[in-house]
Amino acid sequence: MNLTSHGHGQGYADTHWLIPETIATLDVHKGPYAARFGDFYTAGAIDMRTVEPEPGAQVWLTGGTELSGPIAFRRPTSRLVGMMSPELEHGRATLAAEVGYADGPFIDEQDYGRAHLLAKWRGALGSGQLRTAATFYAARWNQSGQVPAAEVDAGRLDRFGSVDPSEGGSSRRASASIGWSRGIPAEGASIST
Repeated sequence: MNLTSHGHGQGYADTHWLIPETIATLDVHKGPYAARFGDFYTAGAIDMRTVEPEPGAQVWLTGGTELSGPIAFRRPTSRLVGMMSPELEHGRATLAAEVGYADGPFIDEQDYGRAHLLAKWRGALGSGQLRTAATFYAARWNQSGQVPAAEVDAGRLDRFGSVDPSEGGSSRRASASIGWSRGIPAEGASIST
């Protein structure tokens, strides 16, 4: 997740594209102690594994309003998540999707809309196991941007306000991975490529 193209350079892990319901385990490794995490492993690493659900489907729906800001704005927020693991003749697959919307805690609506997708498959190939995964994330939003402390202190601008409410942006991220591994019966170890 920590790529050379990130504006923060080394030491930034963007996890916006994750669907929380798809995470099975999370291990945190502190300090630059293991080369297996690559050259960005300067302060630590997070090792996450995704779920392997039983065949079937699940859906989660959450929504409501957030009270925020000094005037207690009622801001809508909603989230829909679906995950399925279809029965396949060969291998196992998991498909997950999330769509969400939130307006944030600011006077000007954040209008944050996002969509996430995860697809993965694993199955036997030769003497080993093939694993594939793909993710996609897209979002758009408005933002309040930087608020000058002098303007807030002078009472000309609320700390939840904005100098330019038209600021905002959009983001997209896609990834794909493939791996093959096989066990060595004599030693009980696993080799991955």
